[in-house]
Amino acid sequence: MPAGQARSPGEAPPPCGRATVSGFGTVEVKESMSGLNADIVRRLYDWAAAPGLAHSLTLLFAQRMIFVVPLILVVAWFWPGNDVPGRRRLLVAVGVSAALNGIVLLVLAKVINHPRPFVDLHLTPLFAHGNDSSFPSDHTILGMALAAPLVWRRHPLGYVLAIWTLLVGFARVAAGIHWPTDIIGTALIALALGALALPLAPVVLGLVPAPLKRLLRLEPERVSPAGASSGR
Repeated sequence: MPAGQARSPGEAPPPCGRATVSGFGTVEVKESMSGLNADIVRRLYDWAAAPGLAHSLTLLFAQRMIFVVPLILVVAWFWPGNDVPGRRRLLVAVGVSAALNGIVLLVLAKVINHPRPFVDLHLTPLFAHGNDSSFPSDHTILGMALAAPLVWRRHPLGYVLAIWTLLVGFARVAAGIHWPTDIIGTALIALALGALALPLAPVVLGLVPAPLKRLLRLEPERVSPAGASSGR
């Protein structure tokens, strides 16, 4: 099949391609994608490309549903209940995790060029997408960076957001945009940086002026001792 020609669902695929890593100077690393990696893409793509509910859900998750993750965390910040300061300090760690992952994303995007499945396998992506590097996955790093500190603190919401992020990631695999290893590798990086964010969060909080901490309710309210009075 000529390069650039799209394959229809069910049509025999061409061989897989390569990854290129560039740094100071240029170093090229060529690799054949594993048969399993490519087979998962083909099977999910063929399942999602046919008109119907699977196609609609794939497009919805792949393009829109990652934004549910930050929305839920914004709601969590303002949600009333017990230990609001403790919850908000944990969400500060979420912000630190997002910042760390954002920096790593920018670096990896500069040094890694990995062809997307729709390029290597000559698929027609289920929605229009640029032909940039498939790794790392922007959507996965966003969702997992926000979920990671909660996961490490064994917060139930963290598990929900992590699973949700993986669903979004594999919807993008089904759309022909990412390889499965893009999603798994990016998720592991985000989890590792999320673990690093937990000890860094108190350092960041230490830079916040005390009045602002009180305004944002980042510290427990001081309760006067029972029975204390202003006069005798």
